Amino acid sequence: MALDFARYLHGSGMHEEALVEYLRFLRQYPDSKLVSSAHISVMHLHYEVGDYLMAVRGAEQAMQAEQISVEDIPELKFWVSAAYARLDNPEMARQSLPRNEAGPELAARAKLLEGYTYAQQEDWTRAAVAFQEYGLVTHDEARVNDLTDVSRQALARRRKSPGVAGVLGIVPGLGYLYSGYPESAVSALIINSLLVSASYQAFKDGNEPLGALLGVIGIGWYAGSIYGSVSAAERRNEKDLRDTLLELKVGFRF
Repeated sequence: MALDFARYLHGSGMHEEALVEYLRFLRQYPDSKLVSSAHISVMHLHYEVGDYLMAVRGAEQAMQAEQISVEDIPELKFWVSAAYARLDNPEMARQSLPRNEAGPELAARAKLLEGYTYAQQEDWTRAAVAFQEYGLVTHDEARVNDLTDVSRQALARRRKSPGVAGVLGIVPGLGYLYSGYPESAVSALIINSLLVSASYQAFKDGNEPLGALLGVIGIGWYAGSIYGSVSAAERRNEKDLRDTLLELKVGFRF
């Protein structure tokens, strides 16, 4: 059967060929009882290759066209939600989650995914609540404790303020030091000091053009150092969030 061949290609990692065969099946057999399953396979294929937007679009179009069987809708909704999470759209991810129609196992995974989407927004209080609600359903105390501990530690950790970093950056290197980049702080201090010293020495030696040039370069470097301090704080926050999300072991891949 055409669908079996498509799935064989899919399982063999021949994604482009498999997609062609899936779409061929959907065109040739629009009334088949396997249409719903084929749409789910197409969605999974797009998801596996990282084309999350196509996974979402195809799944949502299939649901709107009522080409998904009732029993398959919860699974499709879950993976649409996961794709939105991959697209860094946590709000749409939560809106797409299966609710009352999901079975116990899928509902439990959906609750974990919900907690993860709150973590993406650094709403650690709601993330912890979602993880605890997962525990009420599954009694998986070990995982709940791990997830809530990570959430509480993240909540207690202070974010770096880009504004404060910029103000501190008025003193060369201090903004970088505040943001957690001591090497950059030392470099900024040394280079700014060298440029100021060189410009001063050039003027002192009567070489005004060189002094003016070094002064302009120094001002540009100084301004860049302040801006860099702001960017450093933002990078630190982003890194801390990425590291924390990696610590959230939800127990399944999505």
